[in-house]
Amino acid sequence: FVLNVDDGVELTKLANEKGLISQVGFHNRYVGTFNKARQLLNESVIGDIYHFHAKSNGPVIVREKAGNWRAEVSEGGGCLFDYASHVVNLVEYLLSKVKDVDGVMLKKIFSKEVEDAVYSNLYLDNGISGNLTVNWSDETYRKMSTEIVVLGKKGKIICDAQELKIFLKSSNPKNNLAKGWNTLYITDTTNEVDFYLRGEEYSYQIADFIDSILSNNLDGRNNFQNSLSTDIAIKKIRDNG
Repeated sequence: FVLNVDDGVELTKLANEKGLISQVGFHNRYVGTFNKARQLLNESVIGDIYHFHAKSNGPVIVREKAGNWRAEVSEGGGCLFDYASHVVNLVEYLLSKVKDVDGVMLKKIFSKEVEDAVYSNLYLDNGISGNLTVNWSDETYRKMSTEIVVLGKKGKIICDAQELKIFLKSSNPKNNLAKGWNTLYITDTTNEVDFYLRGEEYSYQIADFIDSILSNNLDGRNNFQNSLSTDIAIKKIRDNG
């Protein structure tokens, strides 16, 4: 949202006072597989959750002196602000807001001013805990790849932007899920949009913003308030790093 939480607080306050529709580009909230995972988690399809692992990898900074604006403290802010923020926001969307963090490691690999990898334990408001693992200096990935694994007493969910895998100890007829492994693909879970911009999730995000304006919906999926919550979690990670 911003590089300074105080700015986020002020912007959120102004938007609320003026009754403005707001949105921040955390695009994972518009990916079909993640939204289907959210629905299944809200319905407790895998039972009580006891752990999660959220991770993202990509090849942003892969050599010394990369000269990338993302690696500037005053611009991109580093891997924590650029990459990890999307993963933390996804955790808050799927599970619950981040209450506390510990075991933080902010590692420089190629960058001099900022971290290239982020590792942390996350403790959520609803009592669930898990791990965050983010690395933007991983050349084994062609582009940013985000995945979340959620473990429950009745099953397991593994979800990325392309497919959703669900393992169940017993069948769930309501969602047409069999005992054992089930797989849903992005094509099975994506909402139709009237135009295409870069990717379905980006098109869907813009369409949702327009719908929020037309319907005067202040409580949008990605409004300033929700995004500020993620920035507060990011600050907790930074302060503990």
